[in-house]
Amino acid sequence: MLSRFDLIFILLDESDKDKDLQLARHIGSVHRYKRAANEGGLFNPNFLRAYVSLSKSFNPVISGELHSILISKYIEKRQEQVGVLKEGDKYITTRSLLALIRLCQARV
Repeated sequence: MLSRFDLIFILLDESDKDKDLQLARHIGSVHRYKRAANEGGLFNPNFLRAYVSLSKSFNPVISGELHSILISKYIEKRQEQVGVLKEGDKYITTRSLLALIRLCQARV
């Protein structure tokens, strides 16, 4: 059961000698010296701070109509599962409802 996660992404880790060596050296450097060997990463730390700061200014809200639909579907699905769940069945929890609300907010 993975009720603590809203989405699950499968990451494929394909072997590439050059990339594996580069990553291994980076991890070794961070482990040994407590910092990266070269600070030239994908993103500038100042850019990331500004991005996070800007993201905090957004407050997405879903419509009342969508809110009502989500709640009615949640109740409908909860009623469908009463007394019929078997091991391995998927079931709807309050976390499922919260996840759907958050996903709808993210889409706004």
